[in-house]
Amino acid sequence: MRTKLLIFLTILLAGVSVQVDAQVTDQMLQQQLLERGIDEAQFRVKLRERGVTYNSLQEVPPEKYAEIETIVKEIIDEMEREKAAATAGEQIQGATLQTPQTDALAEPVREVKESVLEGATIEEAVVESLEEREPDLPPAKIYGQDIFRNQTLKVFRQADNIKPKDNYLLGSGDELTISIWGVSIFERTYTIDDAGYISPAAMPRIFLKDMTFEAAKEKLLRHFSAFNRFSPDQFEVSLRYARTISIGIFGEVFEPGNHTISAINSAFNALVAAGGPTDIGTLRNIKWIKNDGTMQKIDVYQYMVDPTIAENFYLSDNDILQVPLANRIVSISGAITRPMRYELIDGENLLKLLQYAGDFTPQAYREIIQLKRFENDQQKVIDINYNTLARNGSDFTLRDGDQIVVRNIPGPYRNFVSIVGSVELPGEYEFTESMRISDLLEKGLLTDESERAFAVLRRNNRDGTSNFIRVDLAEIFSNPASTANILLAPSDQLRIYSKGTFVDQYQVSVNGQVRAPGEFAYDPSENMRVRDLVLMAGGLSPQATDFAYVIRRDLETSEPQYISIRIKEAMADPTSDQNLVLEQNDVLQIQSKLSFIEGASITVSGAVRNPGSFDYDESMSIKDLLTLANGLRIYAATNRIEISRIVIEQNTPTKVIIATLNVDEDLNPVGNPSFKLEPYDRIFVRSVPEFEFQKEVTVSGEVRYPGPYTIISDNERITSLIHRAGGLTNEAFPSGALLVRSFDATGPIVIELDKVLANESSEANIILKDGDVITVPKIKDFVAIAGAVNTTRLYRQDLLGQDNRVTVVFDGSRSARYYIDNFAGGFADNGDRKKVTVEYPNGKIKEAKDFGLFRSYPRVEKGSIVRVGTKDVDPERPESEKESIDWGEVLANAVTQATAVLTLILLIDRAGR
Repeated sequence: MRTKLLIFLTILLAGVSVQVDAQVTDQMLQQQLLERGIDEAQFRVKLRERGVTYNSLQEVPPEKYAEIETIVKEIIDEMEREKAAATAGEQIQGATLQTPQTDALAEPVREVKESVLEGATIEEAVVESLEEREPDLPPAKIYGQDIFRNQTLKVFRQADNIKPKDNYLLGSGDELTISIWGVSIFERTYTIDDAGYISPAAMPRIFLKDMTFEAAKEKLLRHFSAFNRFSPDQFEVSLRYARTISIGIFGEVFEPGNHTISAINSAFNALVAAGGPTDIGTLRNIKWIKNDGTMQKIDVYQYMVDPTIAENFYLSDNDILQVPLANRIVSISGAITRPMRYELIDGENLLKLLQYAGDFTPQAYREIIQLKRFENDQQKVIDINYNTLARNGSDFTLRDGDQIVVRNIPGPYRNFVSIVGSVELPGEYEFTESMRISDLLEKGLLTDESERAFAVLRRNNRDGTSNFIRVDLAEIFSNPASTANILLAPSDQLRIYSKGTFVDQYQVSVNGQVRAPGEFAYDPSENMRVRDLVLMAGGLSPQATDFAYVIRRDLETSEPQYISIRIKEAMADPTSDQNLVLEQNDVLQIQSKLSFIEGASITVSGAVRNPGSFDYDESMSIKDLLTLANGLRIYAATNRIEISRIVIEQNTPTKVIIATLNVDEDLNPVGNPSFKLEPYDRIFVRSVPEFEFQKEVTVSGEVRYPGPYTIISDNERITSLIHRAGGLTNEAFPSGALLVRSFDATGPIVIELDKVLANESSEANIILKDGDVITVPKIKDFVAIAGAVNTTRLYRQDLLGQDNRVTVVFDGSRSARYYIDNFAGGFADNGDRKKVTVEYPNGKIKEAKDFGLFRSYPRVEKGSIVRVGTKDVDPERPESEKESIDWGEVLANAVTQATAVLTLILLIDRAGR
């Protein structure tokens, strides 16, 4: 499929190439004919038979591409059919060239055209399109494979504007641009011809083929300086277009075969075009067979160490890359920086493998490295002493399939001892042989608070338990050679205690009216007094009372004792007997003066802007209070300010008195300027009687003057509003009018406006409320029918709405049954005649009435909606639960009903006579 698509796209895009200065080469067509098994000589004979006499595709004029394309397709198709017939029984899949409209090729064609228009050559665009459709390569298993499989390397194309390296080899087809500036100004582009020359005007031709880019620049500088005036820094040579080359990549690669790429690609980039080596292909011994017959080896590992060597591997046309099988693959895992499989070549063994793998991790156990090897039809385990190898400067020979495992250091480190507790430098220290407690003390450094008479050494046992050994530090310091200075063992821990550990710690505290209340350390010398504690807490606050309490608890029973002191006297005179000596856990409690003041307030409410409670003060007047409440509202009655006062007398029940004030515009009392407020007064500012702002209603829809209207009286009704709005228009539909009332969240109200206008004294002519909205709709000359009816038998589906709804023209004030039968196809099989309803435009709903022998259906008005409900489905009962039928009773009931019906008919007949 790949080859067929390549030929098709190459020929098809010939017309595109003219626009982007890319061309289909004869060499490319020859290669594709070869791959398809078509003889080139026969192909050219058939071209001449069709009148095509061009010797090269480059001679074909652009306007002839479409014609030549058709002829080429026909010839290839014909020759492949002949080949298929000659090889009877051989099935050639998809040999016939398809038209561009083939679905399988349409998308690749589009992508290739886009790439060509972006600047790629046709060959590059085709290869890119095919590579994008190749299945994803498997993940890398061997170190070095990933650069070919994760897009680390890619194939460069002309459009990538890659600048060539100095050792890029020039060849026929390369285009060089030479620029000169200075006294002489010159810029021209030259193409190296098949003979290897460029031919500048008025100069001898210059041979450049097979020269490095650096050497070519020096040669061009010499030649052009002989005919132009410029300095060396005013001369520049650039590669405008790199030739395309065809190389063969064979062996253990994912896409073996011939590949056409730009010459700016190195051998490593070229391998990407073939997908790179497979899992069994070598990365270390790739053969580069040059077109002159010489051979060179390529080592991908060398490239990964030094990518600049790629400059030494520029390919030429018809070069071959051969990827043999890998010879020696070994793996390394465990405590290694880059565990993976690696390919080794001759002369490389364990030390080189460790170098490729990034060496050991810090926690690697190097004493023993384990090797697993298959030998003599069995697997063996070999222990390698790496430390010995390193000391001797030797190596270990590895074989294909060897597996190296580097283990981590077993268990945590144990060559330490530690010191904790009351020391300057607690922590772990290196354990050395013959180390004693005195040595560890020199490292940890005791503090002044360290207890020297007692310490504890903890020593771990193998069974996980610990032994605790008492240590006399004082004896060790006085005589280091004493038996108290015992030898230490790994993991020993020496704990040094503080002297404070063996002393009870007491506190004293101060609460209340000091600047920084809290707890403070007790002075065991019994020299701390009340004044000292207050000063330590920042001193007394301004609200402190003259007295305070020392709360002292018995240390054994915890019973409290309250000692009253004159705190300010103690603060003023340190020698006063009020300046008590404090004891352990004493609490000094200092009260606030404000705690003994009864808080009084005055409340104002009613027609003020900021009602609430305010702290009472003798200086507060009624004007002050009303001002603090942000003044009176516009509807406040200044002559009705009511004061409610509680009368409090010693040892007598309270009573309430009421007073009424009148205030002027400045909020001063009128006629009683000496009025004083008292604690707990409650002031209520009344509102002006019957004061209210304008109330508004809205009428919209089919009235002559819709919009908002102010209610002009407390009892204004609907008819008054309609008259003020100019009455109804000719298109008004009053029976469908609706009133929505926001007052008390009432919501929509059915008002029957037609009846209201016909009879203003009707109870439906209700009184309007603030916020009412009346909507009068237009006349609706239609009726809607929905539900369990047969509308689907009469109308197309696009004429029906939800629930089989159909809208028809109003046909007079008739019963709902009339509209169901004549416009909806009658009742559906599941339609329930008892569930027929008519919804009127004003929202009212009427139901069909069942009189036993007959039903009365509601009448339909303009704008109504007729709905038919479905029958209730009774759950089927099991046969065992079904009651047996008494057919005699059924027959008797039927006769009785028939007699009743006949009697009724006779009565009606006699009444008619």
